[in-house]
Amino acid sequence: MEAKTNSVALVETLGIRVTAAERKAFELRAEKDGLSLSEWCRRALFASAKVSTETRLLLSEIIAARRMITSIQITVAAGKPLDDKTLKDGAKHVDSLKLSLADERIADYFAKTATEAEDEDEERENSEDEETDETEEDATA
Repeated sequence: MEAKTNSVALVETLGIRVTAAERKAFELRAEKDGLSLSEWCRRALFASAKVSTETRLLLSEIIAARRMITSIQITVAAGKPLDDKTLKDGAKHVDSLKLSLADERIADYFAKTATEAEDEDEERENSEDEETDETEEDATA
């Protein structure tokens, strides 16, 4: 099957492996944005290419720190002991996720930005159509 975007045929495919949970998350985001999963992923890939490596790394570290702080607060609030093993295990877990979490945030941001831009374009077109209709009505009156 051949898809098209902006009058250009999309004939090449990319295959990636994801967990069932990641696929579900991507499907939900695509549905929320009113896009096919393929188009949402395509936009996310382009969006991630727009962000520098430094920005991606910095965002991943901020997300990791936030996750660790939240985890510590939850542990303490639950009255559980906070020992070296718990902290090391938590840090290891967060480190294994931080880049993918940063990529998700970046993709969400650019997908949202793209959707908002499309909505603005649609609103502008609708208002121009309404103005044209009003002008035509005035001319006939």
